[in-house]
Amino acid sequence: VTFDGTLNIDTTGLTGLIAGDSFQLFSAGTYTPGFTSVAMTGAYVPVFSPGSGVWTGTDAGLAFTFTESDGTLRIAAVPEPSVYAMLAGVLALGLGFRRLQRGRAV
Repeated sequence: VTFDGTLNIDTTGLTGLIAGDSFQLFSAGTYTPGFTSVAMTGAYVPVFSPGSGVWTGTDAGLAFTFTESDGTLRIAAVPEPSVYAMLAGVLALGLGFRRLQRGRAV
């Protein structure tokens, strides 16, 4: 299959996607990348960004990836911002503790 133009994915009526879901949108022996854009409408509406035949976008806490080399749309979880805040806090506590330990050794 040779891709060209815009891929429009309609998710109307599709709910309950979870991380790990994947959909084989095309099945062919060989794939030739070439989409100029990828769009999704309906229940999920991520804005896709291109990247060498791999299109990515996020919506509703999910990451959507369409790969032109195999015709598959994959769904992954997007980490919540609180996860990053928690990791930064743990790192700051660890550095503070290390600094405290160094101060006592003198």
